Amino acid sequence: RDVHAMRVACQACHIPRFAKDKSTEMERNWSHAEFSMAACRGQGGWLPSEVRATNVVPTYAWFDGTSLANTLDQSPIVNSLGEYLLALPNGSVQSPGAKLHPMKIHRSNSAIHDDSGLMIPHSTFTYFASGDFSKAIQEGQALSGLQGAASVVTVKEYQTINHGVEAASSALECGACHSAYTVGGPVRMNLQA
Repeated sequence: RDVHAMRVACQACHIPRFAKDKSTEMERNWSHAEFSMAACRGQGGWLPSEVRATNVVPTYAWFDGTSLANTLDQSPIVNSLGEYLLALPNGSVQSPGAKLHPMKIHRSNSAIHDDSGLMIPHSTFTYFASGDFSKAIQEGQALSGLQGAASVVTVKEYQTINHGVEAASSALECGACHSAYTVGGPVRMNLQA
C-alpha cells in the first residue's frame, strides 16, 4: 500500500466519504429563492435553494497541487455537458507529481454575458434583500459595466477534500479501486479511464 503514496494522495484512501457528521451543499440554485429568518445574521433574507447530502463518496481527479480558477476577466471553459468550469484541478496521469485526490463536485447557476462570454458577478445584496435573481444579475451587470443580453448557465467547480481523515482501520481497501482484488469490479473509479 505504501507504494501508492507516489501517485495516490493519502486522502484518497483515508477519506472514503465526506460530510459524515453534517450535510454539505452539493448544489445551489439562485433561480429559486427561499426566505429564511436565519439569513443576514438573523435579520431575515432570501437565500438560494440548496441540495445537500451526507456520507458522500468523493469524485477522484488527478491534481498536481495547482488549479485552474476562473476570474471575472476570463471566459470560463465549457465542458461536454455545457457546464461552465469555475475551478478545475490541474494534472493528469502523465503530470509529474500529480496524484489522485478525492474531490467534491459543486454545481450552481450563474449569469454569463452573451457577447463577451464573461461571468456576471450578480449582486448578492440585491438577492438577499429581494429574492429576485434577475434583478441581482442586472445590478451586477451594471456594476461591472457589461451591457446587453445575459444567460443563466450551470457552473461547476471541483473542491479538494482534506477534512475527515479516517484511521487505517477505516481506510479503503485495495478492492475499492482494483478489480483484481474484488468480485464485481471497482466501485470507486474506472482506473483505465
